[in-house]
Amino acid sequence: MLTAIKNWLSASKLIKKDGNGFVVGRYGKAILENDPTFQRSSTWWAFHLLLCLSEDAYPYHGVFVQLEPSVRTYIGTKALVERVSEVEGNDLRVGTLETYLDGILKTFGRDGALEGLGLVESRIDRGASDDNVFWRLGAPLVPDGAILFGIALTRERFFPTRISVDFSELIGMHLDHYLLTSQDALRARIKQLSLKNLGLQYTTNANLDSLSFDPLFTAESVLITFLQEGADTWM
Repeated sequence: MLTAIKNWLSASKLIKKDGNGFVVGRYGKAILENDPTFQRSSTWWAFHLLLCLSEDAYPYHGVFVQLEPSVRTYIGTKALVERVSEVEGNDLRVGTLETYLDGILKTFGRDGALEGLGLVESRIDRGASDDNVFWRLGAPLVPDGAILFGIALTRERFFPTRISVDFSELIGMHLDHYLLTSQDALRARIKQLSLKNLGLQYTTNANLDSLSFDPLFTAESVLITFLQEGADTWM
């Protein structure tokens, strides 16, 4: 259990390797300074996004890549495992993948520790033969801070030297899936946020939607604001 916890904290960059041990990373420090007992929903939204946009959190992000945010149809556990196994970054044996996914899905499923976030929904079909648990993305209230943090993290990982990105590039990195929001709804939310002078500008030129960023729009600064001001979204 301790090894698993350490691996998830490391994958999310809440801790980082330091010699033969680990130290708290910059995101971990931000959370400890604002929510040391990990009680706020904004903390767990941040943890979710850090894992989705991590280079080392497979198969976590694969679950959200393979579940559809706009149609939200249920998919059986076995079929989900097969789909996640095809997501880029897979180097796990099927048995290991099934074990990891079982732990992830139970966290969000009925009576799971993070069920109250509403990120993933499950239902049981007792009439089904060997695949009687089905999953789909939930429809939670997605806070503004989560959208901003998701944008900032995507930029930090994939476009770190650029001052602007196309909306289509964010979709290409599956940000709509990670935020459980359809592409059209996400576009509308980002347009609204760009009007609030938050360091983010949204423009449309020749049918091309793009986002540009102020120098102070960084993942760390957005996270701190989210942790301090984010609305509670526990169900």
